[in-house]
Amino acid sequence: MKLSHTLTALFAACAMLLPLTGCSNPQYYRYDYELSEYMHLAEYKNLPVLLEKDEVTEEELQQEILSTIMYFAQAKEVDRASAKGDTVKFSSTVTLDGEEMPAYGEDDGSITLGFAAYGEDVDKALTGVKAGDTVKASRKVDANHSDADLAGKTLQYTFQVTAVCEMEQQEYNDTFVKAYLGFDTVAEYEKALRQAMEESVAETQLSSKVVQTWAVVVENTEILQYPEKEMKQITGQLLAEVEAYTAAVGIKMDDYTQIRYGMTEEEFRANADELAKEQMKQDMIVYAIARAEDLKITDELYDQYAQMYMTQMGFNTVEELESRYTKEAICEGILGDLAKECVANYAAVTYSE
Repeated sequence: MKLSHTLTALFAACAMLLPLTGCSNPQYYRYDYELSEYMHLAEYKNLPVLLEKDEVTEEELQQEILSTIMYFAQAKEVDRASAKGDTVKFSSTVTLDGEEMPAYGEDDGSITLGFAAYGEDVDKALTGVKAGDTVKASRKVDANHSDADLAGKTLQYTFQVTAVCEMEQQEYNDTFVKAYLGFDTVAEYEKALRQAMEESVAETQLSSKVVQTWAVVVENTEILQYPEKEMKQITGQLLAEVEAYTAAVGIKMDDYTQIRYGMTEEEFRANADELAKEQMKQDMIVYAIARAEDLKITDELYDQYAQMYMTQMGFNTVEELESRYTKEAICEGILGDLAKECVANYAAVTYSE
């Protein structure tokens, strides 16, 4: 089971590396020694975790199959009033407080009724319309919308309906799954679908266990002292990384540190040790658990995680990922994920009713 909970560590690690030739040996890159004199590692086994019991039901499987059938349905124009499940095509204009918002209008838009993609009011207004109709509707923007100027506001829509289409479903059979899904039979497709859904549930539950258990381990671990060598190294590299980044993008370091850390450049430099300690505590916990559990990064594991990181971080190839973060940085990220998964797998799980 692969996670990405240590992607933040992966970013940090690229500025905090010892020179290595690869990640198969040694396993403990920075703290390749006993850490007990520096920390009291919290108990990380049998930590309590509460999960929702989430199993793939037959109803959920059938709903997913129906969604797939609908995805490949063909739109067919009809000369009747629109109803739930139909797709309404339109052009639209949008205003906010009487002022037109050209960026939000559409010349060739469409909505499938029943999903409330534009909100319940819009669905209601476009239900029962025919081609040629003009209708008005309002849509309240979510209060957490990324555009602060729109958050919580109400947009006014004018729709000019151009067509009403019903979705013509194709017959669900062996021919369908072979043509569109790459399976020879319905039974083969449904077996693979159930397996994929079960894996998704397992990943979600593992993610929840990681979140619940790791926070407890970090909170309860006591750092007695920070290794001096690593402290100097990481503090220096943190400063160097910020200096290099601000120079590369052409912004003042003071402006960057204000945005990133809420500090002036002078305050940032004075507090660099404290910022390094935050990362060091996490790293020391990871390496202590990795040593205790004898966690290994095999070539196979490296390939699996690198592929995952590549996809999640928007790279096209593993080589692109490695050119940006280096194999050593990626290995540190993997080791962090392995340690967190290890703690999560030891958890004492109870399920909510």
